[in-house]
Amino acid sequence: MDIILKRAKFFLDQILNLITDLLVPAVDAIIAIAALLPIPQKYIDLLVKAEHYLKQAGDTVDKIEDEVAKRIK
Repeated sequence: MDIILKRAKFFLDQILNLITDLLVPAVDAIIAIAALLPIPQKYIDLLVKAEHYLKQAGDTVDKIEDEVAKRIK
């Protein structure tokens, strides 16, 4: 049962990583468009903060590489 939970957690980490990897470029594009439009700077700052949050949330690469290395051994 323990191995099933570990694999499920690994799978969810992979999904989180995929979602954040897809959202970060999308938010970058939105920020670029918003910079051209007459949008107040506070909203652009919020988008930049959201982008940073997504980058931090998606920093599961180290965890994933460690898990893969464990499985190879």
